[in-house]
Amino acid sequence: MLPERLFQEPQTGGRQWMAESWRLTAFLEPTATPSHIDWWARVTGSDPDTRASNPKIGSSQDQGYYAGGMLTLGVAPGRVDWLYASERLLQQEAAPDGTDTLGTATETLEPFRLIASRWLPLSPPVVRLAMGAVLLKPV
Repeated sequence: MLPERLFQEPQTGGRQWMAESWRLTAFLEPTATPSHIDWWARVTGSDPDTRASNPKIGSSQDQGYYAGGMLTLGVAPGRVDWLYASERLLQQEAAPDGTDTLGTATETLEPFRLIASRWLPLSPPVVRLAMGAVLLKPV
């Protein structure tokens, strides 16, 4: 776990970094065939709110509410994406006060870390793994 002070800047009064989104992308081995039918349920403990698929190209997307935000699982040939973001961000709506965040980086990293730690043991063989975040510092 990352220390909380990593997301604070002492010279600015200790203001917290705010998380707009967290992303985990796994690039799969070329021969990997994802069997993602139950990943969402096994990782979150519930069913997704929505599920869409395109069998012709072998892609699917599950989405639902999770820990105060929206979680999206996208599966495409050779790639799996988990995105944890504010609902407003995913709907591309701006909040009137400009606060389109999930919460502080320290508060929101743990629920996202749980998703990653539960999914990685279930994943097909991965050749590259990327994790990203969009963090904002109030001014």
